Amino acid sequence: MISLGGVSGFVAARHCAMDFLGFSRCDSRPAVAREILKRPSARASTVSKRVVRNKVKDKRAHAPQPGVLRVVSACSGMGTEGWALDCIGKKHVLVSACELKPHMRKFIKAHHDPELLMEDVTSPEFLNSPGGDLFCGGFPCQPFSSAGKGLGVLDARGTVVQHIMKWISKHEPKCFVLENVRGLLTSHPETLHAILKGLRCQKRDQNPVYSVRWKLLNSRDHGVPQD
Repeated sequence: MISLGGVSGFVAARHCAMDFLGFSRCDSRPAVAREILKRPSARASTVSKRVVRNKVKDKRAHAPQPGVLRVVSACSGMGTEGWALDCIGKKHVLVSACELKPHMRKFIKAHHDPELLMEDVTSPEFLNSPGGDLFCGGFPCQPFSSAGKGLGVLDARGTVVQHIMKWISKHEPKCFVLENVRGLLTSHPETLHAILKGLRCQKRDQNPVYSVRWKLLNSRDHGVPQD
């Protein structure tokens, strides 16, 4: 399901098949989707590709275990998906996280103990990082927010989602949640449509791999003092 809220939203999808084709082989995408996916991100040439590995005492704890959800996070922020899983009592481990801001990587390392902590979503290290059961990504909202300049994909940050989509295509998580602001729906519907098409077009034997839905959410309806 894809949800977009007054302050935040998400795209969630359930795995519908065991395999699917890569984006480059999907002819059903609209031209704007192909353009978004092939466009190089300006950040790729300016941001360091440094990978930070945590000193995990027992890395076997991050290996597949019955009943334990393996989580991968990108544009991780504070890693709030971990707290959400805690609230519903779901056992999980954070396989990897990727966050650009140094102070937030320090926070993630201290509070969530990922096996792998990366800096750059546009880097080969992220694309080739380990997979998991659940992928969560809050790709940059500034290009789509009503509080910003409204440049959309003309802003380099607006193309970060292409790298998340490529990661999903390669690693095939069982489900994923993508989050952004209401402006992606109200001011940049063509970009939202392209993202949905790019995710939905993955097929195997003419059957879709993911069931993708979106929904508009209001943070205040979920205990957050923000409208």
